[in-house]
Amino acid sequence: MALVAAGLSIALAAPATANGGTCDPAFSGGDGTSGSPYLISEAADLTALKGDVDCWASGLYLKQTADIPMGGITWSNSALGTDAQPFAANYDGGGHQITGLNISFTGGSADGGSFAGLFGELTGSISNLGFTGSVSGTVQFVGGLVGFLNGGSVSQSFATGSVSGNTYTGGLAGYIDGASVSKSFATGAVSGSGQHTGGLIGYAKELGATGSTVSNSYATGNVTGTNYVGGLLASNQQSTVSDSYSLGDVPSSGVGVGRLVGYQVSSAQVTDSFWSSDSAGVTDGVGSNNSSTFDATGATTAELQSVTTFTDASWSVAESWSSSNTWGICESSGYPYLTWQYASNSEACDDGGVSAPATSSSTATYTFTFLTSGGGVCFVDDNVAAGAYALPTSQVACTPEGTELVGWSVPGQVGAFSDGGVVTASGDQTFTAVAK
Repeated sequence: MALVAAGLSIALAAPATANGGTCDPAFSGGDGTSGSPYLISEAADLTALKGDVDCWASGLYLKQTADIPMGGITWSNSALGTDAQPFAANYDGGGHQITGLNISFTGGSADGGSFAGLFGELTGSISNLGFTGSVSGTVQFVGGLVGFLNGGSVSQSFATGSVSGNTYTGGLAGYIDGASVSKSFATGAVSGSGQHTGGLIGYAKELGATGSTVSNSYATGNVTGTNYVGGLLASNQQSTVSDSYSLGDVPSSGVGVGRLVGYQVSSAQVTDSFWSSDSAGVTDGVGSNNSSTFDATGATTAELQSVTTFTDASWSVAESWSSSNTWGICESSGYPYLTWQYASNSEACDDGGVSAPATSSSTATYTFTFLTSGGGVCFVDDNVAAGAYALPTSQVACTPEGTELVGWSVPGQVGAFSDGGVVTASGDQTFTAVAK
């Protein structure tokens, strides 16, 4: 990096990191300070960040400046942050999403099938970020956004993809230790073949004398697992949950299975929170409650769509959107949403009068735009269901006469998908025809 002053080029050293290395990647801008964070603007920036552990160091700041489509790729070796090198920096998503990226870790991954998520092990912070990809890991610490939140924080962030793991599996975070999760949510289905499976978090515990906190958050996906399963939080040890809710189905049997929390121990606390009494599975809000406080209520769909249910619990909520409140609700037509999700009441409620989140049984849809090889729009598929999607074949006329369609390219991708190839639909995406 260099500054130009009075016609002279003055070289500036890239910032040294706590582990002695130097972070000096080809990001879109910034110098990693709080006043001028590294700018993450495209797929190449995110790829560069994943490949440079020196850019994960404590004291560095990064900010995402746009939605980033990753082109339907899968990370199968490591995430942002590993067991050996946690992500300790501060990542501000800027209100944007990362789409077209899935995480799938098996025994051959860097952490042997564990620490699976967009962020593997996080000791720093994440804010204002959405991640839409699916996440799977074969061992432990598997989360829709973070595998293991170790003393760090997540705020105003979300994950919408399905999550599957073994032990310590959650829709947003698999395991949180002396950490904070606030104003965040997860909507994907969560499944665990082992213990501690939660719609939002798999396991929350204290780090030293500091318990974890979960506040003003929600989960809507269905949760399946064996023992210690919760619609919001599977297991709660000496940590607190407040002003939160869950909607998803849970198993109908098992040890420590609850519609909101599966298992509580060591002075854990849940206050002013709710679960859906209309969901399927066990009927109790908490499966096992040992020496802990559980002040939460099962409510019907109608009650969960009434603002009085939540004002009576002293939530910061109103029937219409207001930036001064934490929550908003579209009366009688939607569940509570976090006000940071929208910019106005009309945006929140005028789309058929239903506020977010959608019910847990709904299927997300996306728009796929297909450009000709010359860059013009060939056609648009605006009703792409989440999941597998077969790309158009050579039968479509998206290349000049006399040429043949051989594949589809996306921004930031080297090479192309084959025509007829199957990709994962997890966000809006634009493809450009490749001709031969």
